[in-house]
Amino acid sequence: MTSGVNIDILNLLRHEPSSPRDIAGFLGKDETDVSRRLRLMERAGIVKGVWSRRKEKNVRVYSLLGFHAEIDFDPTGLSFQLRTATKASDYTATVLGSYEVPSVSGFVGRENELRWLTIADGLHVIIGLPGIGKTTLASAFATSAIGTRPVVWHTIREVDSFGYLANKIAVFLARFGFSEALEYVQSGGDEDRVKIELIGRGLDNLRAITVFDDYQRNRDDRLDTLLEHLWKNCTKVRILVLSRSRPKFYTLGQRASELWLQGLSLEETKQLISSWGIQISEREAEELWRRLSGHPLSLTLFNSLAKEGSSNVPLSSLKEQLTDYFTREIYSALAPEERDVLLTLSVFRAPVTPRALSEILHLKNLNYLIHNLENKMLVRRQQDMLVVHEVERAAFYGFLDSPEKIHASVARYYLRSGTPEDALEALFHLMKSRDTSTVLDVFKRELERETYRFVEHGYSAVLLSILEQFEEPVSAEDRYYLLCLRGKARSRLGRGELASTDLTEAIQIANKLREKTLLAYATKCFAECCYWKGDLKQTETQLLKAAQLFEELQMRDHLGRVYLQLARLYFSMGKHSEARRLAELAEGANETRSIS
Repeated sequence: MTSGVNIDILNLLRHEPSSPRDIAGFLGKDETDVSRRLRLMERAGIVKGVWSRRKEKNVRVYSLLGFHAEIDFDPTGLSFQLRTATKASDYTATVLGSYEVPSVSGFVGRENELRWLTIADGLHVIIGLPGIGKTTLASAFATSAIGTRPVVWHTIREVDSFGYLANKIAVFLARFGFSEALEYVQSGGDEDRVKIELIGRGLDNLRAITVFDDYQRNRDDRLDTLLEHLWKNCTKVRILVLSRSRPKFYTLGQRASELWLQGLSLEETKQLISSWGIQISEREAEELWRRLSGHPLSLTLFNSLAKEGSSNVPLSSLKEQLTDYFTREIYSALAPEERDVLLTLSVFRAPVTPRALSEILHLKNLNYLIHNLENKMLVRRQQDMLVVHEVERAAFYGFLDSPEKIHASVARYYLRSGTPEDALEALFHLMKSRDTSTVLDVFKRELERETYRFVEHGYSAVLLSILEQFEEPVSAEDRYYLLCLRGKARSRLGRGELASTDLTEAIQIANKLREKTLLAYATKCFAECCYWKGDLKQTETQLLKAAQLFEELQMRDHLGRVYLQLARLYFSMGKHSEARRLAELAEGANETRSIS
């Protein structure tokens, strides 16, 4: 019950019964892990699971089982009390209001920077090189604030969508009694504007501190819109954005300020070295500071090297050579299997579970190796995930003899999960492994079977960045699939003219190849493009063409989807009788899934 994930699950079940898949999707967690947690809570008599028939499948649906559930909110966190129906004793848990604030160790100095963060609410942007200490500085500030103000921390990943982050913040707000955003999402609300306003209102009422780390990874423009709204409209929220490059959504002044973070000062460098128990002369400390410019991560590498007994560092060499010396010295001292672990971790762009690493490396003593690397400060844990710092990751990646082989293994791991987020990550690794045939196979399955529904799940920007990096296919058919997916992504991102150009060419290729199936897919995509451009008449025309093609091809699942799109279109146009007729046809085509 002390797990924040368990509290989030119970918070959702307070509103309505739900299945593990729905809960996992809403919280952005692994479905297997959610199922395991629910089974444990069921055995403890906290929840009850029953089998239910949903969408022609047997699904286990869980509900909160208790005589009484009480949640008390305050700025330091929440107290959850549950008197169960099967046990006389109460379950009580207290969870801090922070959302995964990284732990701070070895923090020294930065007094001016901390003072800058405490002056006023508003937007504070910290910009700096990898390893310069942005996260550590923000962690120190956020940790000091816990107990007086709630803190929500989120580290951006390339696959993060606005929808995922909005859900996460909505759950955070519900912990403190501000449930408007959560209730709106759970009721099926999908307007971004409304979500942003409700989130802003809740954070403002809560006087929250929000931290968005690694913001340079953001690929969804709607996150910019959210932060711009918080900055301009929420006077009681303190927003920290940590990034390697300057975000575009703000201008200086008007409650917005930025800090280009530099290395530690000479005195701070001495303090840090002293805190590690390393004894060096004043002259050596000054030379170390001068060569490394007080770069915290390089100093941490020096610490690791010194603890291994190699403190005689050639400080007369250039800064680049010194950093390379540390890295190579550490690498050469590792056991072969420890190297394998670090080399594999260097390929992953995001934190990874030990289980994922195990599926790729197949090492029986993996946990022992991870423990050794943690002691050497080369790997750290972020909850149940393994993390290698970005600078270290880049250095170890350079030691790979054949990165394509490991990228291919990582891609296979991500493809097995079946989620759109992991499929996008798999595409990145497939391109790194130069496996264009599998990339094209993923594109083909996405268009023909809608396997991952990248666009519908809000990953248009991420998908488009991958598509634009992909080499132009040689065959006309392969180019057709690239054009269709690129057109779909551009349509959702408001780039209607470019989308029209892509899809018009795709239709021309389909006609030239005399492939009616390809023509049907492209026509359906073109209809969606017309819809997002606001041309409802042309949307109707193209959907009717697509319906005719799918009917001639006897592709009933796709036909049902088109009927449903037509029904929704007619309903928005006020043609209710026609909308009902098309909805009935969609049901008759054995397709009830909504197409956004």
